[in-house]
Amino acid sequence: MVMQSRVTGPIVLLNFYSTQAAGIAPHQRWGTGMLADNAVLPDAPRNPNGGATGIAYQDRGNHGSGQGGAPGWSVAWNVTTPYFVVQKFPGGTNWCIGCVGTKVSTGSSEVTGNVPDGDYDSLGSLVTPNSLYLAQLAERKGPAALAAIGYGDFSLAATPVWQAVAAGTTANYTVNVSPSNGFSDDVELSAIGLPPGTNVHLANNVIAGGSGSTTLSVTTSHSTHPGIYLFVITARDGNLFHSTIVSLTVH
Repeated sequence: MVMQSRVTGPIVLLNFYSTQAAGIAPHQRWGTGMLADNAVLPDAPRNPNGGATGIAYQDRGNHGSGQGGAPGWSVAWNVTTPYFVVQKFPGGTNWCIGCVGTKVSTGSSEVTGNVPDGDYDSLGSLVTPNSLYLAQLAERKGPAALAAIGYGDFSLAATPVWQAVAAGTTANYTVNVSPSNGFSDDVELSAIGLPPGTNVHLANNVIAGGSGSTTLSVTTSHSTHPGIYLFVITARDGNLFHSTIVSLTVH
């Protein structure tokens, strides 16, 4: 996968797997805004002649027409490949975050000139969210935007939506998580906004595989003031977030 000269991005290579002996790199000079996101390139070699290293965000030196610095402001996120060349240039940098492989630095046969390394973070260990692009898309436009491009989602519901109890007793709600579009991630549950003088307990605070239900118990005390209370049940995985509001009347 190559990005050509002087393109401005954003360009995203998303959830990509390849067994070719080739990698991901800008080409020629000064392309910007490339994101290699959640990619696996197990067979990209360490190539002294350039062009095939798994991630090659680098100075291309005198290759071709004297291309020099090929990328700027480009990111490799959760990429697994044997070798990375990620460099920093005057006026800009490149990032390698949550990647698994070996950093190839200045002084090796692959790296042209005395160019410093770019910004490496968590090299050797994947990070969350699994996909930077999908996480940012969900932040900008909500979970429905992920489903619209074919990525899974889930729904959250609680029953009953309203209960009335005497102070000193317990109200039980059933919380249900349902997957759609192939969603299969674990979903973490929590509750916020409960009134003073109550305790909340989730039988399971994680719904494995994004499908199932659990019981949320709200225990009041004799000091809980009578009234109508609204609280929020939330469900989250690495990229998606949903919430639902339920009501508790204490008398």
